[in-house]
Amino acid sequence: MNISKSILLFVFGLVLMMGCDDDFLVQTNQNELNQELFWQNKDDAMKGLIATYSQLQADNRWSWFENHYISQNYRTDLIRATRKDLPYAQRIANFTFSADNKAFLAIWEDYYNGIFYANQVITNVPEISGMAESEKSEIIAEAKFLRGYYYMYLASLFENIPLVTTIPENSDAYYTEQATPEAVWQHIISDFKEAKNTLPNSYSSEFEGRATKWTARGYLGKAYMFTGEYDKADDEFKDIIDNGGFSLLGNFTDNFNGASENGPESLFEIQHSSKRPNGFTESTPMYNEQAPGIMGGWEEFFPSDWVFNLMMSDTTASGELSHRVMGTVFFDHPNSQADGVAYSSIKDDLGTEKIFYKKYLYSNDISDGSLSRSGMNVHLMRYADVLLLYAEALNELGRTSEAVPYVNQVRNRSGSVPISSGMTQNALREHLQYVERPLEFAMEYGIRWFDLARWHKAGFVSIAQVLTNHGKPDATNFAEDKHELYPIPLSEINKNKKLVQNPGY
Repeated sequence: MNISKSILLFVFGLVLMMGCDDDFLVQTNQNELNQELFWQNKDDAMKGLIATYSQLQADNRWSWFENHYISQNYRTDLIRATRKDLPYAQRIANFTFSADNKAFLAIWEDYYNGIFYANQVITNVPEISGMAESEKSEIIAEAKFLRGYYYMYLASLFENIPLVTTIPENSDAYYTEQATPEAVWQHIISDFKEAKNTLPNSYSSEFEGRATKWTARGYLGKAYMFTGEYDKADDEFKDIIDNGGFSLLGNFTDNFNGASENGPESLFEIQHSSKRPNGFTESTPMYNEQAPGIMGGWEEFFPSDWVFNLMMSDTTASGELSHRVMGTVFFDHPNSQADGVAYSSIKDDLGTEKIFYKKYLYSNDISDGSLSRSGMNVHLMRYADVLLLYAEALNELGRTSEAVPYVNQVRNRSGSVPISSGMTQNALREHLQYVERPLEFAMEYGIRWFDLARWHKAGFVSIAQVLTNHGKPDATNFAEDKHELYPIPLSEINKNKKLVQNPGY
C-alpha cells in the first residue's frame, strides 16, 4: 500500500461510512461498512488514516484548484486573475466576495471532513485488538498531525471556527459554537507536539509522502510563528536543520518538474498521480491552469506586475536573472522555456497575456494525452521554507547577524547576490516580507496569504496597505477588519444557529 500515490478504492467506501449525514446515526445498511464491522485490525486503521489524508486532495482535482488554490492564492499580491468564466473566483480576487461563495463552503466541508476522519482514527484505533501499542501510537499521532494541519488552514482563513475533537454522538453534537482563536491555536500546537514526539523520522519507500517527525516539527514551528512564540519556533526549525537530513536541491526547478518528489528538500507534499485506477483520479489540472493557450492551457492566473518586476531585480553577480526567476516565470527572454517550449517560438502566437507562471508546467507525468491530468505533487512545505522561517525567528529574537547566512543559503542555491551581513533587524524583516519569501515561493499553495495573515496579526503589516503598495487590482475594495478573514459559509450559518458570522459580512 503506497500512501503517496494511491488512495485506494476502499477509501471511497470508508468515506461513505464516515460521512457527516445525520442519517448514519440512525440507519444501518448491512451492505456497507459500519462501526460494528469496521475498526477491527491494523488494515482498518490504515484505511481510516488514508481517508484522513484524502482531504488534502479535496473531493477531486477540479475542487482542489477551483476552491482551495483559488481561495488561498487569488487574494495575494503575487497573483493577477483576469478570466471572467469563474465569477466567484473574480470576486475573491477583487474583494467583492460574500458568504455564499462556493469556494468557502468547499474548503470548510473538505477540512472538517478531514478532521472528522482524524477523530475517527484517534477514537477507534486504541480499541483495536491485535495491534502493537507502538503501531497504534504512530497512527494516532499521524491523524493528530493531519487534524492540526486542517485546523491551521481553517484558523488562518476563517479564524472563528468550531473546535471539534471527538466524534459527535447525536445530531445536536454536530452543531457546536465557535472556540476562541487562542484555544484553536493551542489545540493545533498540541496536536503537532504529540505528532513530533511520536512519529518516525522517515518511512520506507512504500510509504513515502506520509507525515514524519520532521513534518510535524516544521508545522509546529509555523504555528509558533503565527502565535508570535519565536523562541519556540527557533527550537523546532533548528532541530530540523541540524538533525533532519534535509538539503536544498541543486536545481531549483527540480522541486516542480517531478524530478525530486518527496526528495531531500521536501517536508510535505500533496501526493498526486496521473494514473486513473478504476476511473478515479488523483491528478491536478495545474498544467492547464497556468499554461498559455497556445500550449493547451486555460490562462487562469498570472504573475502580478509587482512580483514580476521584483523578479527582474533578482540577479546573479554577473547581472543575469537568478535560476529561481527562470524556473518560476515564462516570459520574453532568450533563455526562457516551459515544458521544452522556447518562449521565442510561440511569442508571436500569444494573445493579450505575455507573462506566465511555470511552476508545475511540465507534461512528463501526464496520462491519456490529457494535459488536465498532471501527476505532479504539490509542495506544502519545502526545506527552503524552514531556512527562511528560521532566519525570521532569529531576526525577531534580535539575532539578525545569525539569521543572514540562512537567507543566503536560499539565495546561493539560485545564484542570487547574497544580502549583507550588516542588515538591521527592520531591514531584514522587510527583506523577508517583500523580497525573499515572495520570490522563493511565488504562486506556491497557501504560503503568501499565510505569511501576510501572521504578519498582520503581529502588527508588522497592514494587508490593505501591502496590496495597495503592490498595485493589486481592486485593492481599494479591501476593507480593513473584514477581508483579512473569509466569511463563515452562509449555509453553515443557516444550519448551525450557534455560529456567529465574521465581522463585516
